[in-house]
Amino acid sequence: MVEIISYAKVIEHRQLCDRLAALSRVAAKARGIAPAGSASPLLAAVTAALLADIYGLVSRDPITRTFPRLDLGQRLRHERLAIVLLDAQLALELFRDAHHDHDEETGDEWLTIEGLEQFSSRRNLSPSLRPPL
Repeated sequence: MVEIISYAKVIEHRQLCDRLAALSRVAAKARGIAPAGSASPLLAAVTAALLADIYGLVSRDPITRTFPRLDLGQRLRHERLAIVLLDAQLALELFRDAHHDHDEETGDEWLTIEGLEQFSSRRNLSPSLRPPL
């Protein structure tokens, strides 16, 4: 089921995607250095903070009830960190899918309150939709 969200959520989604991409690159480099080792405390804490922010965005969607959350001080092995970051990416993709204009009826990618209001006002101004005089 597609749900309508505010444009602020779209912006938040984009920012979280950017943060996740940057963190995933750092995590991949760290895993390359010590594949069987543990992530540094800072990397683990930054990951936990990002996951909390992502959960804040996606938590209303039923599919994300199993979304991983970490304690800020939790130690993570690189393998677990990689899996958690993939889950975060999947959660953001599911969020986008749940709020996406699949039929492209509004002329926008996302179904937002603001976009639908603007679309509705454009439709009301269309000469073909005006009542005859």
